[in-house]
Amino acid sequence: MTIKGQVTVPRQIRDRLGLRSGDKMVFTLLSDGAVVMRPKTRRLAELAGSLTRPRATPGFDRGHEPVQGAGRNESGEAIVTMSIVLDTNVSVRLLVRDDEVQHAAARRLVDRAAAADEPVLIVLGALLEIEWVLRSGRRLDKASIAGTISGLLESGDVEFEHPPTVEEALCVGAQHPEADFADCLLAARATHLGRSPFLTFDAGAARQPGVELLARRPRVNDGALSPLPGPAAAATSPCPNPTWAARRRTARAWAPCRPPCCRGPRR
Repeated sequence: MTIKGQVTVPRQIRDRLGLRSGDKMVFTLLSDGAVVMRPKTRRLAELAGSLTRPRATPGFDRGHEPVQGAGRNESGEAIVTMSIVLDTNVSVRLLVRDDEVQHAAARRLVDRAAAADEPVLIVLGALLEIEWVLRSGRRLDKASIAGTISGLLESGDVEFEHPPTVEEALCVGAQHPEADFADCLLAARATHLGRSPFLTFDAGAARQPGVELLARRPRVNDGALSPLPGPAAAATSPCPNPTWAARRRTARAWAPCRPPCCRGPRR
């Protein structure tokens, strides 16, 4: 490393990543201290139609083109200046190409953005929806979806709302193949916001680092946290709801009541 903080990338790595002089590199620090080095050498247009499937997604919203303004290049020619955010449907139409008209509109949009040297933005909420559509609507496997998200991260004309969160989600997803990408992304965002732990009722999501299973619920009488009661505990514990208790009182004995507040989880 030079005194200016410049680092020389070994030739083997440059050849492996296809790096050339002037290419942009991005370094991301993950929560566990690992550093991800990612080249920004691709273009969003290269991913256009990469997930083409013959059928369309039923009921998927047919979106609109974002609005763009006008500008001029160094030669004084009018060009399009961009400061736009892509909706989920625009991104999916570009990637999947299941609607030729909308795919062409999305392709023209990203080409104009690239010509204006203005990266388009994908917010985290849209990324969640993109992953859901590709997985549930297009039936793509996790590896294909992760590869597509990696390609978006490597595109110089695409920006994410918070790239370290996306990198962290991809890293955790690779380490825990059974985890859902949405869980990985939400937990990663909480980590980068400095909030911990990330609590959930999902036992599968609780296997991720920084995620804990919440197996307790508030009591009705004092608001304190107590374990979920089983059938036996619910049958013998006094009911905190006097209205329901009065309805079940009999002349011979107290009949244990089972109002909604006293019922345990369904078996």
